[in-house]
Formats: sequence, C-alpha cells, structure tokens
Amino acid sequence: MSKQPKVDNEILSILEDYHLFISSDKSMDMPFCVNKVDGNHVTALKGEAEITAASPLGNTTLRCQVRDKNEFNYSFSILSDRIQSRMLFRMDEGDGTHWNRHLPIPVEQQQVPTPHFHKKGDNGIEYAYRTDRINESPVPLNIHDGFDVFCEECHINHGQVEIKIQEEGNLPLEFEPEADPLKGVNFL
Repeated sequence: MSKQPKVDNEILSILEDYHLFISSDKSMDMPFCVNKVDGNHVTALKGEAEITAASPLGNTTLRCQVRDKNEFNYSFSILSDRIQSRMLFRMDEGDGTHWNRHLPIPVEQQQVPTPHFHKKGDNGIEYAYRTDRINESPVPLNIHDGFDVFCEECHINHGQVEIKIQEEGNLPLEFEPEADPLKGVNFL
C-alpha cells in the first residue's frame, strides 16, 4: 500500500494568496551571497536574503544550500513566516529523483529527475516538475545557471541576477599543480 501524500492545510487556507505570491514579481538585493558554513552540515555552505514581492505572503526569504561545497549539488528555497512549514517553493539539483506518486499519471512519468522545482498544487500537495528551460539545459546544471533558472521561474529581478559562492574567511585561490612557486624569483 502506498503512502498517502501530505496535504498542506495551511496552504489550502490561503491558496489564492499563495498563487498570487508565486506568480507575482519579486525583487532582492544582488549579488546573492552563499558564504556561511551550515551549522547542521559542516561540508555545506548556505546563504539567505530577504525577498520583496508585489503580492507579499508574510516575510519571505530566499535560502540556498550548497551541499559538499559542490556547484552541482544545491537547493534554492523560498520561505515564509506566514505558514508553519515555511516552505513555499523550492528547486533541487544533485539529489536524485523525486516521485510524484500521488498524481494520476503513468508510473514512468511520475519520476522527476533533478534539476526540478517543487510547489504546492490546488489540492495542497507538493509536487515536482521540470520546465522547458530545464529540459533544454545541460545537466547537471551548475549553480550559476541554476540560480538564473530559479529566478526566472520565481519572477525574481527579471534576469538581473548574480550569485556569489565563497566561504567566509577563505580567499578564492585555485590550486595549480603545474605552477612553479619560484618562477620569477631572482636569487642573489
């Protein structure tokens, strides 16, 4: 017997406001910085910024987590203080396949590989989906391209987006194994 999907009754009670928020224009300060070590996952970086929406839904923020400090393993989430679960919308990349088992579609169409989005349906049940832009993009999708796709789907800043990934306190140096550290040094 398959597990019954969880219905988000809070979303159902504000469904019209939820749809208005999801489809409304939003803005946030750029660049969006992901630079703090996640306290729960020391190999992950996180970032958070306030979002302003034309049709607000409480205080909303954008949160990003980069798992294992890998630009191909991340998630973006829009959170609100208006509902207890906080999660309004999400994009995942690098964490495998989501199953929409509750949808009345053939089994082979229930699998939604990453990258994909998550939002609530009119029945209050979360589902995953892909867009044409994701389907036309190379996978895996690096975080810079993923942020652009996410902001487009969420109507954030109309293409004027920038993300910076840099752990706080570390210099952005790259290791070059063939580099000669003494090149150009004159010994007396």
